[in-house]
Amino acid sequence: MNPRSFETYEGQSRLGPLQQPSGPGPPSMASSLPNQSLLLSHSTQDDNQGGWDFTFSPALDSKYECPICLMCLRDPWQTGCGHRFCKSCIQRSLREAGPRCPVDNAPLTEQTMFPDQFAKREIMSLLALCPFKDKGCKEKIELRLMLTHEENCSFRMISCPHLCGKEVRRLSFEEHVRVLCPKIPVGCEQCGKQIAKDMLEVSK
Repeated sequence: MNPRSFETYEGQSRLGPLQQPSGPGPPSMASSLPNQSLLLSHSTQDDNQGGWDFTFSPALDSKYECPICLMCLRDPWQTGCGHRFCKSCIQRSLREAGPRCPVDNAPLTEQTMFPDQFAKREIMSLLALCPFKDKGCKEKIELRLMLTHEENCSFRMISCPHLCGKEVRRLSFEEHVRVLCPKIPVGCEQCGKQIAKDMLEVSK
């Protein structure tokens, strides 16, 4: 049997032989693995859902909480009556509930609000736990760096490209794809076709 591996080609995965090195030494593992960025699970944050939904440490001060979504203010806007809201939350409120402040019912339009840059700077310096803490990550990260950390966290879950149905931690991705996955495509010596490793073992 000749093991086969996934190679990345123009953003898509295709089957191909393991690349051979041009000089001495073993072939590069990274060269035969699929592009992990194409397989990452979705971000824990949705750009259309108001505030930042992270676990803050220390706990979030109430002055940084949006009165509408009850999460940490994201792109905070301040009203003339002194209240702060996530930009997306207050814009949605104006569309759906009319030109009134949701807190004190004072008249309100977008023209009478302004981006609160001072509050935003303070908020982006707050520390929060990694969203993959339940997978083993112990990091505390400034909010301004959180999305970058989330994309690159070793404990982020990645879908297996061999369609075994599993999600594995980025930390274990290479081992799963190269060794552990039962659906690794392998070449059959008898028919020359590629079939899943577990099916080949059954047919022996």
